[in-house]
Amino acid sequence: MDVPYLLASLLGVGLLVGLNVFLMRGRRASLDATILSQCLGAEVPGFRPGASEIAGNGAALCENAADGSIYLAVTRGDAVVTRKLSRGIRLQRNGATLTFVFSDFTFPRALVAFGDERVAAEWGARIARAIG
Repeated sequence: MDVPYLLASLLGVGLLVGLNVFLMRGRRASLDATILSQCLGAEVPGFRPGASEIAGNGAALCENAADGSIYLAVTRGDAVVTRKLSRGIRLQRNGATLTFVFSDFTFPRALVAFGDERVAAEWGARIARAIG
């Protein structure tokens, strides 16, 4: 008697997951300077937008003019994920690309692909100064 109930439950869960995937398949967050400032302003008390750069791959870097800290923002599905860049990260630069490695199993790496090596070098130096 328990097997039919289990199969019916699994079928129901599968249908709900499939419906969710079908309805949400085209939704993708967009990132521009206004959205970046709004996200960080809502998450970081006293945030004042400073220099920022939005990469072509849906990632961005933004400096907090209030204290000089730098934040990374990445689009994930229909949301924007932000991280404050601090001493615990590893930063690797390869041409016009910056790769961040975090000690966070939910967000282990992030890639910021700029179109210009000069921009990547400037941000790499700025990040190195900010995180010491």
